[in-house]
Amino acid sequence: MANPTTALVSANMKEATGSGKPLLGADPSQPTRRVIFGVPLVTSPEAPVGTIWGMSATRVTTVVRRDAEVKADRSVFFTSDRVAVRATCRVGFGFPHTAALVRIRLAAS
Repeated sequence: MANPTTALVSANMKEATGSGKPLLGADPSQPTRRVIFGVPLVTSPEAPVGTIWGMSATRVTTVVRRDAEVKADRSVFFTSDRVAVRATCRVGFGFPHTAALVRIRLAAS
């Protein structure tokens, strides 16, 4: 996981010094997704700039703290055929095996 700014910087990085091969590759099954050595790179604006977090999906716990609640309101857009829809849900993420987390810090250039 990386901040979109960090992902953009890493898109210009190479696998090694003197290499012409980019660090980020394309996923043949999903051409718009980027991978680092076969591992998907997920972006989030909540991730700190300059840091890439690596984690195993088998070591992440996702907990639904409250079921999803969906509400529709037709009165808001009474001048046309539109409906306002709002969905809320509380979800938490846990990393019980902290040794499975990897932090990569990009050096400032």
